[in-house]
Amino acid sequence: MSWRIVVISSTSKLDLKLGYLVIRNEKTTKVHLGEIHTLVIESTAVSLTAALLNEMVKRKIKIIFCDERRNPSSELLPYYGCHDTSSKIRSQIKWRKAYMRELWQEIVKEKIRNQRDNLKRFKRKNFKLLDEYISQVEINDISNREGHAAKVYFNSLFGMDFSRSLDISINHGLNYGYSLILSCFNKEIVSNGYLTTLGIFHDNIFNQFNLSCDFMEPFRPFVDRLIYEIKLEKFEKEEKTKILDILNKEVILEGKQQHMTNAIKIFCKSVFDSLNENDISLISFLKMSYRFMRIVLFFDLPTLTEKNRKEYTRFRKFLIKTGFMMLQESVYVKLALNATTTNTLMNNLEKNKPADGLVQVLLVTEKQYSKMYMLLGENKSEVLNSTERLVFL
Repeated sequence: MSWRIVVISSTSKLDLKLGYLVIRNEKTTKVHLGEIHTLVIESTAVSLTAALLNEMVKRKIKIIFCDERRNPSSELLPYYGCHDTSSKIRSQIKWRKAYMRELWQEIVKEKIRNQRDNLKRFKRKNFKLLDEYISQVEINDISNREGHAAKVYFNSLFGMDFSRSLDISINHGLNYGYSLILSCFNKEIVSNGYLTTLGIFHDNIFNQFNLSCDFMEPFRPFVDRLIYEIKLEKFEKEEKTKILDILNKEVILEGKQQHMTNAIKIFCKSVFDSLNENDISLISFLKMSYRFMRIVLFFDLPTLTEKNRKEYTRFRKFLIKTGFMMLQESVYVKLALNATTTNTLMNNLEKNKPADGLVQVLLVTEKQYSKMYMLLGENKSEVLNSTERLVFL
């Protein structure tokens, strides 16, 4: 499972080597592609290879490009997100119109609930009025309770003089945060094999992301909350860094806690199930606990014959491509996001183990691993070896 957000903020050259993103700037840093959820090219002075882009697209890694002002301006999406894209698009075209109207009603209700929760959290008046709007939302929101709620909500949160049309730092921050969330929804929709252009409510012929705009509505208030908390008075690099961390924030939805990127993934999957089965009850949020693990692998392989040496080289290359970092001779270590990821890696090791020799694996938590004592020497590896979710290089 991918979990890192890597931001390239300075003049750099990026390329691919043995499954690693290699960043060359003032120093050389390697990040295994299996760990990367999103790559943000913030600087325009970055060059990267076609081989790297191709591999990242294959691995469904979100790539966002920024303009000269370091604002998101474009993203890279694959033509085909999954093996049965054609079948998924056929089903998308056949989604029942009547059910899509019901679904939009539920999405609007959820958005207004989250807006109300923000007002209650910050002890702003008028949150009770939003409760009334929730009860008044009709099929397809034909009375536009969403619009009425937005006016009350933004004026209560940011002041009576606030308007979304003003050219001010708060609006720049909101737009920046919304674009990041939208990009994540684009990734998940395409990864599931559907078209972002065919929405359930939004149907602007000039909007390539109608469906993403539909799905992201309940998540907008989490951007609003972050912008309110950091009290934007200017909109520069430091502020953008804080907003970018929205993708790592933990959100509470239906009483359950998720990191933003995973909540988006689960939400999209459940909404697709709902649309295909015409069942609102299928829209749900699941709880997943994150506990970083370390897989420490020890091996002692024979090298007496040519066949032995080839097997040794094959196994070592497999470890490097999988993201294992050499701790010292014949000792390799890899960071895993949680128990599920650890089990997947263990199965992969089992399938690729050498025919002869001794291979042992020790599983420890990140907390236990961090207590390792360095009695002599230092680790000079170029591989990124931390649990940081947001990385600037």
